[in-house]
Amino acid sequence: MIHLALRPESHIPEDLSRLDHAARAAGLTGAEIDAARQGRSFDVKAGGAISLALALASKDSARIVRARLQAGALGLRAADIRAVERETRHVLLDTERP
Repeated sequence: MIHLALRPESHIPEDLSRLDHAARAAGLTGAEIDAARQGRSFDVKAGGAISLALALASKDSARIVRARLQAGALGLRAADIRAVERETRHVLLDTERP
């Protein structure tokens, strides 16, 4: 879901196809994929993870702090938050490559 939220409108058709295929293989429905592309989720914890990923991508320190606190309040454990942060860094670094 983080990949979908951070790369909602990739201009490379193969990217979109690959992301959609991976999301469907993970069990997401079309509606869940669309929601993730819009930066939200029907699942509360997943929504918190997406919000955190988007905050990290914004590089707004106050927003990041709020998103971390919100993620914890929504039930994400410290290990989950670290995993979201690692995955977000990975996606952002991959996006910056030519």
